[in-house]
Amino acid sequence: MSYKATITGNDFAAILLEELPPPTVVEQLDFEQIRKQIIDRLSGRQPLLFDAYKQPVFMDAELVTGDNGEQYFKVPANDLGALLYLDRESHPFTRWANTAAYIAMTQQQKFQLRSLAVFLQYAQDADLDGLGALFNVKRHILDPGDPDATPPVAPTYEDNQSFRRRIQLAPEAITTAGSRGSYIFHALSADALVKDAAVDRPEFTRNGANIVLDYDAGLTNPQFGDVAITVMSREGNGAADQTLLDTVATYLNAEKIRPGNDRPRTRSAEIIEYTMEVELTMYDGPDKAVVIAEAQKRLQAYADQMHAIGNSVRRAKIDNAAAIAGVENSNIISPSADVMISNRQAAYCTNIVVREASA
Repeated sequence: MSYKATITGNDFAAILLEELPPPTVVEQLDFEQIRKQIIDRLSGRQPLLFDAYKQPVFMDAELVTGDNGEQYFKVPANDLGALLYLDRESHPFTRWANTAAYIAMTQQQKFQLRSLAVFLQYAQDADLDGLGALFNVKRHILDPGDPDATPPVAPTYEDNQSFRRRIQLAPEAITTAGSRGSYIFHALSADALVKDAAVDRPEFTRNGANIVLDYDAGLTNPQFGDVAITVMSREGNGAADQTLLDTVATYLNAEKIRPGNDRPRTRSAEIIEYTMEVELTMYDGPDKAVVIAEAQKRLQAYADQMHAIGNSVRRAKIDNAAAIAGVENSNIISPSADVMISNRQAAYCTNIVVREASA
């Protein structure tokens, strides 16, 4: 079985967690099947009994009416049609069976959801913190808050998506060969303000006695051993200031992180700003203000997703985000073309305008 992997501008590949098949612990629950099991047991076809050793056993039984009119179960059964009265929906025990089946199904569903917490692609919040601890990776504190304020201000932590990415990259930190994945992990771990990072290297070839620079990786006066670390900040439009770049450089140049012959050189991602302007032709019926608000929300989500190094903004994706219930057609005014992003750039949406198309 093969899985898709992310291919970023720096050629580092990681398995796309959302492409993994659902774990087998998750089963399709069938209310009718659970209800039937309960009805079968209540009807005497499979009553729950106990043997001499107090162990539960399943045995066929039939309902018997004594000479005094008292009814009781008799084991073994010789009448497969016994107790079919529970097939009637109006019987009180049948209504009880419906309730019991619903409770059993919801409990199984809760168990399945809890089981998903051990999978990286599904874990959230405290469960994700537990998975991070397995790799000695802690969630960044973006803002310590103020416990002495009135009312107290809670700390602001790194979001699940960013934290999940760092956990997935954690094994890359084990290598001492200065891999791309290793540099990305350490750059993301250097400071809570680092939202994204990319890695590139200049390339040289030998021509006789001469060394020829084939690719400069965007560096000024590149040398052997240079590693270009592009950093994107969580603040503002993503441009990293010099203080953040120095922090990352110091972290990456630590002896336990940097291979001896490497020279990490940090730089800020080049921010390419753009706007989204979309006109919607809507069907009659739905509240148009609600439709516009939902389209705006989905477009903002797409813009946030693309706010990373190497992610190009595609008009087709914008059109897809705007194609919600109640929208007949969308006309993208801006951007007028795909916003193409290199491995040292990041796109940032400065404004989103959604309005109804004029008649």
